[in-house]
Amino acid sequence: MQNSGIAIDAVRLIDAIAIGAQLITLDTYASEIVPRNLRGRVFALSFAIIQTAVPVLALLGWLLVPCAPLHVQGWRWVMLIGGADSFAHYQACVLRFLSSDSFLWFRKLAASARQRAES
Repeated sequence: MQNSGIAIDAVRLIDAIAIGAQLITLDTYASEIVPRNLRGRVFALSFAIIQTAVPVLALLGWLLVPCAPLHVQGWRWVMLIGGADSFAHYQACVLRFLSSDSFLWFRKLAASARQRAES
């Protein structure tokens, strides 16, 4: 991974910018995609996940880092659990979005635009 303090600080800076952009972007997309009558619930769920993620990962770190389940270092388990959970949520959102009416409508518009451009 990183061998110097400057490299570690640079990667942390890039990560901090990415996380900050993610928080803004998720709220923007949620307000555009989610139906008006569900927006309050979606925002509440989003903030609940954001606020509970750090304590849950801290608890996992406290429980797993000192030991090595299945001969794998504990910190690697913490990273794997966090990444697997994120990947599962991402897949669920993508699969749901790909079957949404707005996405299908957009694909229909894109296909008709391509046909007009080709002819």
